Amino acid sequence: RQVGLVYQVVPVITNEAASQSIDVDKSKDLLMNQFRSGHADKPGVYFDEENRRHLLSIRAAYIQAAGALADEGRKQEAIALLDRAETLIHTEALPYAMVSRNNGHNRTSLAYLEAAYKAGHTELIKKLKDALTKDFNDQLNYYKYLKDKRPEYYAGDLMDDEQFCMRALQQMQAFEKQYNPAAVNITEKPGQRADSSQGKDTTKK
Repeated sequence: RQVGLVYQVVPVITNEAASQSIDVDKSKDLLMNQFRSGHADKPGVYFDEENRRHLLSIRAAYIQAAGALADEGRKQEAIALLDRAETLIHTEALPYAMVSRNNGHNRTSLAYLEAAYKAGHTELIKKLKDALTKDFNDQLNYYKYLKDKRPEYYAGDLMDDEQFCMRALQQMQAFEKQYNPAAVNITEKPGQRADSSQGKDTTKK
């Protein structure tokens, strides 16, 4: 059973529910009062790929605990935990969305987005949704360019990444329908930029 960033062997049978696979209250105490982030809260500090990976593991711990709290109906506590995560890691040090190996960075941010939806953290939802939508569509535009102009470079992992980006945009739309049915459609086609407030197609002519 997870406690903060570690796993503890406990003499009980657990199921796959988040509230069973993590000790929510102990994790919440650790994450709110004990965790530090190695100056990742300060703008101007550079973290390379390996250190970003470690920061993502810290962010993931907050995601899991906040999601578990929200699943238990403790949404205000979940929001407070997400706010704590935001104070620990500056987005300049660890952006919400960016290209990475196997899109691992954005996979974590998709989980972050779902945790924000579960908690009802509307401000964080918007930040994550905007950043992820832009990055996924930037990647799709790049893959489209390769297919059209440099097909000899379009193969293997790039094809997998393109498929993931399309699935991720669909998953984000599914979050909207599940947690906020009144929200507008956020899925864009490569080469388009959606105006989420007006629903306009701003494709350049």
